[in-house]
Amino acid sequence: MAQGLEIYNDNNSLLLSSDTIPILYQQKVVSRVTSNVNSKVLLSKKDGVLSVYYFDCKNDVNRISDYGVFSPFGAGDNYYILPDKMGASEHIDVEEYQFKAQIKYSCNAGLQLFNASGVEVYNSNHVPLTIVDKVSIDVSNSWYPMSTKSWGKIYTGRTKLGFLFTNIPAGITKSKTYSGVYAYDYRPYCDNEGFISITYTPTIWTYSYSSAEIPIDRSLRLEFFVVDLSGLY
Repeated sequence: MAQGLEIYNDNNSLLLSSDTIPILYQQKVVSRVTSNVNSKVLLSKKDGVLSVYYFDCKNDVNRISDYGVFSPFGAGDNYYILPDKMGASEHIDVEEYQFKAQIKYSCNAGLQLFNASGVEVYNSNHVPLTIVDKVSIDVSNSWYPMSTKSWGKIYTGRTKLGFLFTNIPAGITKSKTYSGVYAYDYRPYCDNEGFISITYTPTIWTYSYSSAEIPIDRSLRLEFFVVDLSGLY
């Protein structure tokens, strides 16, 4: 860049440039999953929006038995959060924090940054997307023997963390001799003490009496970013 402002961190990574608009927090959308069989939340992909999900488990890791994330057959890239072993009076709130390369509102207080055309590209009243970690998991290790596997990590100094999913393998598979059609069942968990985790296991979602075989695609990985949501409530 010949002119303008660039800000780098200690790792020499570009944090802010007057040539581009950073990914900024826009709004929070809260959806509730109840014991109703038709209760579900779509983890949708919106144009230009990065959605970070926080699962309000009230710091009770046992709540992961109450809901699951999976892709219904034929639904393409759509994934849903569905109730599972949830009691009649129970619920779980799924918080979606939406980020976008857009100045939602302007304020003269604080730091403002404009590009050469006079367009505002940054305002310090907006919270930027803060990625803490990038995670890639080989979920096929839950086969042979079939078992529940998990990933989890404590991020010291962080409080509220969320999932920015980039790839969720459906894991649909079927043998020639067995009617059960399997898919991966994901159970994400968040707390307010810097811990975030996800468990996964193959689960029967439907049955087919065809002799056709659907082999396991071992190349697909569960991938997501861990995002710091501290201060966003």
